[in-house]
This record gives sequence, structure tokens and C-alpha cells, in this order.
Amino acid sequence: MDPLDELYGVRPDEFVTVRDRLAKELRAAGDKERAAGVKALRRPTPSAWAVNQLARSHPHELKEAVEAGDRLRLAQRRAASGAEAKGYREATSERDRAVQKLVRRAEGILK
Repeated sequence: MDPLDELYGVRPDEFVTVRDRLAKELRAAGDKERAAGVKALRRPTPSAWAVNQLARSHPHELKEAVEAGDRLRLAQRRAASGAEAKGYREATSERDRAVQKLVRRAEGILK
């Protein structure tokens, strides 16, 4: 397993311990530059950690939310140029549903 995959897979309260162990292992293996880079990494905020876990465990849902945001951006441009606003409202609802799904998943991860 890639050390960074392992590091960013642990809960935030385990981050510093795992980071320091990985840096020590890399240094012992002679990779001092990478060890220094790992040692310099900071613990993610709870929200950043939750998004990272969503990307690991629910990548398809995260992709859906990004794509819904892209569709909303296009619909907003069309509406701003005088096109029908219905597409904008539908795209907004679609994006909101995708985001709410991720929020529920993130709440479960943070518990």
C-alpha cells in the first residue's frame, strides 16, 4: 500500500502517529527526502477528512455531484442569456439532491 493512501485512510486522531511511523520507516529505508515530505504533512480538518473518505468509499456519488454542478453551471449560463429558466431550476434541484446525498454519507462517516 502506498504510504500516503494508508496515511489519509486513518481517522484524524490517528494521523500524527501514523504519519510519524511512516516517516520513520521511509527514513530507515534510506528515502530521507520522501520521509521529510511525509513528516511535513498536516492532519486534515474533519471536513477535509470526510470528503477524502467519500472519495475513497463513494467515488461514483462524488462524481455525480461534480457532474450535477457542471450541468447547473451550463443551465445557469443558458438562463442568464435569456433561455428558459426551467432547465436552471431542474439542474439546481439535481445538484441539491446529489449534495444532500453526500452530506448524509459524510455525517455517517463523521460519527
